[in-house]
Amino acid sequence: MLAVMNVVFTSKKAKMFSVFSVFLYTFANKLNMYKNAFFFTCCL
Repeated sequence: MLAVMNVVFTSKKAKMFSVFSVFLYTFANKLNMYKNAFFFTCCL
């Protein structure tokens, strides 16, 4: 019983971590895009 709960808990944590990493990745991409646009508008 404990092993099953442990597996479920780790899979849930892994799912949360993957969702968080995807969110972090898209956020970093957006931030990079905004930074590039900011530099582009400032340098022109």
